[in-house]
Amino acid sequence: EVSWRVPRLIWAMDDTEYHPDKAYPKAYLNNVQDLGSRYKFEPLVGLALAHGGEVAARLADLFETHGPPLFIKRDNGGNLNHHLVEELLAAFLVIPLNSPCYYPQYNGSIEAAQREIKNRLLRRPQLPSAFLAIQAELDVQALNHRRRPCLGNRTACQLFTAGRELATTFTRRKRKEVYDFVREKTLDLIENQR
Repeated sequence: EVSWRVPRLIWAMDDTEYHPDKAYPKAYLNNVQDLGSRYKFEPLVGLALAHGGEVAARLADLFETHGPPLFIKRDNGGNLNHHLVEELLAAFLVIPLNSPCYYPQYNGSIEAAQREIKNRLLRRPQLPSAFLAIQAELDVQALNHRRRPCLGNRTACQLFTAGRELATTFTRRKRKEVYDFVREKTLDLIENQR
């Protein structure tokens, strides 16, 4: 099991369905979490799966607000691998790490985060869809401010905020060095498998 200990270095993103009550339409949540701190960003909530342009716009906003991570884990969903998402990741020198097909454990941290969010939402199964995004954001904030033994009894918010200074050491030049190194090694591996 891999344990990420440096905040703001690697994020994970994934989509999940939420449909606790047949009286209300199914909703979709696009979640992003910092793996080093377990800090969850407010989910993108809609009655349809977020398309690639929406995912890219949301990531762009998160990158501008918090700075981009060096890596982002994701599954192979078309919207998460959309050309606009790919272009954005390349522009910010973020290295995507895709899960192996049919192996959700690879991105298990985001799967656990989604269960946490849905479990909190399930406390209000009759919540109308119009209020789901607001409640999801409130629940995420509550989770970000909960002390966790695995974080040394600190909160995700404390760790994520404390990592801001460290993130500034990843200058664009250093990010480019890492990005080019990983890309070169990946191409070498692909070539050697042929």
